[in-house]
Amino acid sequence: LLPTYKANRKKPDDALVSQLDLARDMVRDLGLAVVAKEGIEADDLMAFLALQAQKQAAAAFGANSDDMPCVTVQLGPDATVTDLLFMAKAAGSKSDARRLIEGGGVKINDNKVEDVHALIKDYCSGSELVLHKGKKVHIKVVLCQ
Repeated sequence: LLPTYKANRKKPDDALVSQLDLARDMVRDLGLAVVAKEGIEADDLMAFLALQAQKQAAAAFGANSDDMPCVTVQLGPDATVTDLLFMAKAAGSKSDARRLIEGGGVKINDNKVEDVHALIKDYCSGSELVLHKGKKVHIKVVLCQ
């Protein structure tokens, strides 16, 4: 951000600041994620997340996996794509992973995964792959055994 961006910003009102913890608790109670870090303001966080999303999209659609988010997972030789989705945190549970596959929303490299019992080795012979969940989530995965 530009150095002058916050140069004239006033200190937030104490009445507002005192309500932030209550607001965060309410958001959590609704089952939503709270993204916060001490000393970082929301507009700075949103700008950071927007830049990260922009980089991820450029990597996904520009075919540059070096710029994608990367995760290393340890799976056995007969691990399924369902296991991979869960271990790479692309799905919250194995049931979620199966639903994603059944809905046609999963690709490994450029190959669509259609079977919830499909093995990773059917789609990738090496130790690296690109996991696509829907149109917006693209993760470079390094496999360890």
